[in-house]
Amino acid sequence: MDLRTVAVVAVLGLAAGWALGGRDSATTPAPAAPAARGARPLGVETPAVPAPSTRELRRKLERQAESPRPTRNPFVFATRPATNGRAAAGVLEPEPAAPEPRTEVVAVPAGPIFRLAGVASSGEGEALVRTALVSGGPSLLFLRKGDTLPDGWTVAEVQEAAVVLTDGSGGRRVLRLP
Repeated sequence: MDLRTVAVVAVLGLAAGWALGGRDSATTPAPAAPAARGARPLGVETPAVPAPSTRELRRKLERQAESPRPTRNPFVFATRPATNGRAAAGVLEPEPAAPEPRTEVVAVPAGPIFRLAGVASSGEGEALVRTALVSGGPSLLFLRKGDTLPDGWTVAEVQEAAVVLTDGSGGRRVLRLP
């Protein structure tokens, strides 16, 4: 067979398939689009009768009981009351009185609640003056030797990486860089 003849037969076969395929799709109804909520394109209408499965689902939702209300806050952690084995079996007995917890008083060492944030220096040689940057709560204090803090502590010495504080009774604290 000639190449030209093969090409003509192939083109005629494709054309016949295309023509017959167009006829089959015209006689077959298009599948219904699922109903969507919200905005729809122009010219598209909502089906008047919902699908049988939709009706069945709506009936199940109507028969369903409400979900149980939460009995606790999942964001608050607390201990549960202890239950003994007999209470779980349905026998109620009074709980034995728990001993009172002992509270101990712990002595917190008195002292400043300050942190050393940094040390700056100016000058050269013997004229070197260091300034300590101390954070105390919401404020930042710039302290030199001899300055007094709000809690009554006095800056005794500003070193390269530490500050020595003293109080009137002879107490001594050292704040070091972290």
